[in-house]
Amino acid sequence: IELRSKQMRTSDGIPNNSVRYMYQDSKGFLWLATLNGLSRYDGNSFLTFRPESGEKVSLADNRIYDLTEDKNGFLWISTTPELFSCYDLQRACFVDYTGTGALEQNYSAVFIAANGDVWLRHSANGCRRIVHQEDRKMVSTELRRNVVICRITGYNLLMKMPVGEFGLERNVDWYLYLTVSIKWKIVCFILLLLWHLKIICIF
Repeated sequence: IELRSKQMRTSDGIPNNSVRYMYQDSKGFLWLATLNGLSRYDGNSFLTFRPESGEKVSLADNRIYDLTEDKNGFLWISTTPELFSCYDLQRACFVDYTGTGALEQNYSAVFIAANGDVWLRHSANGCRRIVHQEDRKMVSTELRRNVVICRITGYNLLMKMPVGEFGLERNVDWYLYLTVSIKWKIVCFILLLLWHLKIICIF
């Protein structure tokens, strides 16, 4: 077996020699997260994306931190100032994932649920649940006040309490969100643990 390699630099089309992350999407393109833009490699040349001025949705920041693709063919791009961008791989364009133009809200992490929903979270700003529509548009719900996201796999759980909100997805890897105080979070997790150990039943 003969192996060949080639080192690529800015002279070859990469926007910056500091490549922080690499990701291959479902179409086979290789994406490079750099400190000076997002670059897509098709095997021959690089196409670089950077923030653009104007009303058109574009890359939030040129300092890319992380990349991941969801189940519907959208690339989620995390940047250094905790701003996310979303790129539609089918239509080859950046999109407004909030549905309201609220793209300047800070989020630090992304979670892809088993049913295809996307959750963005931040320790101080709560989280945002993004739901895909049939026309490849998105609608989102912003959740505030001490939000915690939990994942439950293979169980059937229904809990009703006088405070907070539970969101459940059926027949998938389930997740729930709590917008409650620290005290109620502790109570809920103790109840979940006891229920998981089959010590109590929750209806």
